[in-house]
Amino acid sequence: MMRGKGYLSIICCLIFLSILCTGAGGGELPGAGKGPSAGVVINFHNRCKTENESVTIGDIASVSCDDPRLCEKIRNIYVATLASPGTTLNISADQVADILRKNLPNLGVSLAGVRGTVPVEIVVTRVRGSKIRNIYAGIYKDYVLSHMPWAKTDVTISDIRVGSTTIVPGKNGVTYRVVADSSLSFLGNTPLSIVMFRNGDRIGSVRVVGKVNVFKKVAKAARGIKSHEVFTKSEVRFVKENIAELPHDVITDPGDIMGKETVRSLRVNEIIRKRDVAQPLLVQKGDVVTILISAPGLLITSKGQALEGGRLGQMMRVKNIATKRIVIGMVKGHKTVQVAF
Repeated sequence: MMRGKGYLSIICCLIFLSILCTGAGGGELPGAGKGPSAGVVINFHNRCKTENESVTIGDIASVSCDDPRLCEKIRNIYVATLASPGTTLNISADQVADILRKNLPNLGVSLAGVRGTVPVEIVVTRVRGSKIRNIYAGIYKDYVLSHMPWAKTDVTISDIRVGSTTIVPGKNGVTYRVVADSSLSFLGNTPLSIVMFRNGDRIGSVRVVGKVNVFKKVAKAARGIKSHEVFTKSEVRFVKENIAELPHDVITDPGDIMGKETVRSLRVNEIIRKRDVAQPLLVQKGDVVTILISAPGLLITSKGQALEGGRLGQMMRVKNIATKRIVIGMVKGHKTVQVAF
């Protein structure tokens, strides 16, 4: 059930909340999304850095909810202490569960209404403080969240790296403009350039790179599937994964897979990619097919034999049974090939 950097495959719930509510790891909460805290989403990061001695929820997770004041209170929940820069702390999912179980009810938050994701282990490192870095990191996050194509509740931003600079945006008359490549996907490692100006003149720029993690439900094989089997609901399940750590052609839309067939065998729990899927064969090699010969105001039909298999829209060779002539046509339907006059 794990993939990438240790993230559990969890659908619309936190593993620690499932442990709290059901006594077992993983799965979906019986009342998830129905409690008074249905708007609370907490997505924990796998690796985190903080400049502070006291580690809080906000240092290791992104928090979103309908009430901004509630979000801030959740972010300020104390987690642990890191004595000095360079110190690293490993926090397990069970420890996170205990912290939230003790603190969320005091904020009036129903555990059953909280959604999100948590890795098996969170690694937190304290780094030396840098106010300038925090300013650039804040600019980076604001830009990504306002320009990305993803829902904010599906996204976390981690591992932000800021280039060296002493220029502070917003001080001493310094303004800035964020520059991004027009082809930027806002997925995985995402570079931005922050350009600084004073009195309209460019005075420098800083490259900032972070990792945009996007959690979406992707198609997986619910059982072992043989080549050329047609996908139905019983063969496919959709599981929330960080698509930043997956191939670019994973399938997130059921419409891209249902009714189509595999082009190769798939193992149980294997992620299904677009390249693994094709339209089913409408014509098999050796089939007797209907040949449609069309022209403006004219339609002629005859019988032919398929010399190869073909899918909807594909060009294929057919032998006209009457004339013995081999023609090339387009598959238009079940055992039907259209040939230009």
